[in-house]
Amino acid sequence: MFSDHVMNTLPEDKTEAALELCQVFLSEDKKIPPHVAPSQYEHYLRALNSFRAYCDPYQLEYSFPTLSKNPAEDVQRVRNFFIEVMKIVEKKIGLVMKQV
Repeated sequence: MFSDHVMNTLPEDKTEAALELCQVFLSEDKKIPPHVAPSQYEHYLRALNSFRAYCDPYQLEYSFPTLSKNPAEDVQRVRNFFIEVMKIVEKKIGLVMKQV
């Protein structure tokens, strides 16, 4: 779900970059009909693993979901994770903007 172009053009600010990755994920997720999403399980896992790989070097700590190997449940867990991270990051960015 994260193309090389997306990964190579992320904002320098790591929090803003995390927000952009969440937005890209959720935008792509909306294009996948719910009944098809479990068949796209590998794409969801790659997105989650790519996000984790991005976050780790910058010590961006989020509560990554525990997966069950049930595609339908895990797709929903990944989706919920990105929604939750986006809320956290938007709040953090909002707080930073108010301080400026």
